[in-house]
Amino acid sequence: MKVVCVFYFSFLFFFLFYDNGTTLATQVDENQIKSDLFAYLRETDEEKTKHLRSELLKNSFSDLRGALQTLKPSGPLRTGSFPHEKLKVGKIEQDYSLFIPQDYSHQTPQPVVILLHGTGFTGSAYLDRWVSRFGSEFMVVCPTISMGEWWTPGAEKFILALIKELMLNYRLDMNRIFLGGMSSGGVGTLLIGSNHSDLFAGLFPMSGAFPKVLFPLLDNLNPTPMYLLHGSKDRVMPPKFSQGVSKYMKEKKLNVLYREHHYEHPQAGGHFFPEEETQALFKWLAKQTRPSLNQNLSIVHDRDHIGRNNWIRVRRVEDVASFWASYTDRSEGEAIKAGQFARLRGEVFGENRLEITTERIREFEVLLSDQLVNFEKPVVIKVNGSIRFQDIVKPDPRVFLKEAYDWPDPARTVWAVVPISLGSL
Repeated sequence: MKVVCVFYFSFLFFFLFYDNGTTLATQVDENQIKSDLFAYLRETDEEKTKHLRSELLKNSFSDLRGALQTLKPSGPLRTGSFPHEKLKVGKIEQDYSLFIPQDYSHQTPQPVVILLHGTGFTGSAYLDRWVSRFGSEFMVVCPTISMGEWWTPGAEKFILALIKELMLNYRLDMNRIFLGGMSSGGVGTLLIGSNHSDLFAGLFPMSGAFPKVLFPLLDNLNPTPMYLLHGSKDRVMPPKFSQGVSKYMKEKKLNVLYREHHYEHPQAGGHFFPEEETQALFKWLAKQTRPSLNQNLSIVHDRDHIGRNNWIRVRRVEDVASFWASYTDRSEGEAIKAGQFARLRGEVFGENRLEITTERIREFEVLLSDQLVNFEKPVVIKVNGSIRFQDIVKPDPRVFLKEAYDWPDPARTVWAVVPISLGSL
């Protein structure tokens, strides 16, 4: 009997030890993948990036996908106001101000509001007033740009780099990132927001302006909602600017809410954000969430902004105007007026059937994930009335890692890429 008992407990001990050891080893492997992935996403040296990518490719696709979905920042946890943050964008060091709610943790995704100041202001001057309005519901980010020139290439590059930096340092709710701004910040909100609409859950330009020749870019706001606020007595930027945007969006059946206030400020007149409007704006923000997938895609690009929007990436265009070049080149300005934009519409029909129409586009890529297609069945891609691709596509870990490095959004991963070339137009 004694021998039997000894054998039984020895076997039980071995079983428990072996089971716990296996669980521990699995956990260590998962942690290692996450550690390597986080290091890879942050690395800027090309050779080190290649090495980290080759190490990550030793893991299965499902493990890599799981690591990105559950990846949490490994840096120190901090909360409160930080008015003088720095971010190097290329060779230029940029300033921004940041508020992190007291109940923030790396475990829970945090919604974010990015606010663009007007001429004569800074991000640090903006931070306190917006934190007091939004309380602790949002992470508040207020970048600074010289003279409030948010319509410049450098300003746009700054905002995109800033979002990526925040993604790597904090646990953001990627489906609840908002962009807003006042005056020239409202102009920047309209321009950056319309060109990168797939990043935002909503836009709220205040007392801004947008030239009519750029209204076609607003077609990108499908289904991104917009909250337009303008003062009826605004003499700096008259309300007709926002009224025109609202009218165009309504005609296009885009999601827009226009509010016109009648308050006046002793110094600013009607060109300001009244505190009385805070509650309405806050309620609107609370209701908005970026959809996981846009099944009815509309893309309008000028030459400066070809690239990714949702599940399409435009690679090459032909005879398309440049907004930024139009500052100094009259012919580019005329091309903008003539509506020389690259256009694409994409729609999902049932399972695995994508239909796309294009204008002034020579090459583009279809970015596939399990949100868009079933990888067990053939994918059919019809372009301008003709089937251009029909085959089974397999998830590619190399593609997955490259796309994650460029934009580490766990809510919009890319598993495979199908290139489409249309030749000369």
